[in-house]
Amino acid sequence: MNPFDNLMERSRQGDWSAAAELRQRLRPGLPRVVQRALAQPHARTPLNRLVREAAAEASTEPDANRLAPRDFVERVADRVCDLLLRDTGRAPTWCPQVQDTALFASTGSFSGW
Repeated sequence: MNPFDNLMERSRQGDWSAAAELRQRLRPGLPRVVQRALAQPHARTPLNRLVREAAAEASTEPDANRLAPRDFVERVADRVCDLLLRDTGRAPTWCPQVQDTALFASTGSFSGW
């Protein structure tokens, strides 16, 4: 079992410290993931669809048109992180994407996509 599996399992069981650590590992790489997903509108991965859905929701907020592009990406990244952590209970659907996101955050490359 890798460390992400352990954190996700503990998070599923309601361990808030595990959820916080998972967020800490995931969040730094999400702006790049968001930018990549928004730049590939026809990609059909679950993570890309999630990013585009979060971006569509964020674009309807009253201040969305006043945000700098970087700030908008950060807002979408926050939403995606929240959704990924909420959906850890549906694993294994998100496991590869969650792990790849954390890997990207720490290394700058993806393992599988």
